[in-house]
Amino acid sequence: MPVLATPGRRLAAACLDAVSVLVLADIIRAVNLGSAVGVVLFMFGFAFWGFCWSRGSSPGKMTLNLQVVRQASGAAAGFFTTMPRDTVGKLISALPLGMGFLGVLRHPQRQGWHDRIFGTLVVQKD
Repeated sequence: MPVLATPGRRLAAACLDAVSVLVLADIIRAVNLGSAVGVVLFMFGFAFWGFCWSRGSSPGKMTLNLQVVRQASGAAAGFFTTMPRDTVGKLISALPLGMGFLGVLRHPQRQGWHDRIFGTLVVQKD
């Protein structure tokens, strides 16, 4: 049985993800998105996040050695699970004043609404 990620590590990974997005957005804004450099940076950022999602992770989760896995099989969640979980699913968890994230603290398998909707767990990688 994989070890579930602690709420603190999940929060730290989410903070690292937010910082990475904000830093990349600020760099792109500074060089002007319409410029060739801005377009390349945007494409690099999008490709990097796509790479992370394809591995069942995010930049923050990769840094903290966490991974999103399918609850049923324990296999790494792929791009088509992780990307909508991290975008649409987390938006759903956030909309009612962040109530959907409280499950990470209270649910026996530390699942927020976004995890339950997409059938995922966040685990510590070996």
